[in-house]
Amino acid sequence: MTHLRQELAKLETEQSSVEGRGVDIERQLRGKEVRKEGGIQACSNCWWLQDLDEDDKLMAEWFDMVQDKTRLVRRESELVYELRDLELIEQHDQLEAEIRRRLLKDGALVHCGVCVFDCNVWSQCRVSQDRDGEA
Repeated sequence: MTHLRQELAKLETEQSSVEGRGVDIERQLRGKEVRKEGGIQACSNCWWLQDLDEDDKLMAEWFDMVQDKTRLVRRESELVYELRDLELIEQHDQLEAEIRRRLLKDGALVHCGVCVFDCNVWSQCRVSQDRDGEA
């Protein structure tokens, strides 16, 4: 479970880096829009055509950044799901151990094949059902 939490922390750092990269690219792209709209474009075959390659590079970098961000978000979702699954498995194991302990204890109530437990243990049974329902 610890390695999953470490990977989540690493992903958060990577996401911050990717978001920072995206902000920089967006500023560069917006700066070009402002220059073009500001009347600096003197003729139709001047700097606009020369700048086209740079704009294409910025857009390609933008789409790469978006793809990286999507990959990181997807992996984060997978890790959160894996963590939740491990937590439910751990709770299920603890619940089974508690049930066994109570069944072995003298005085366990058995009625019609159903063991009667206190409310705390019974509510924990739902944890097991939740886990089995998510799978």
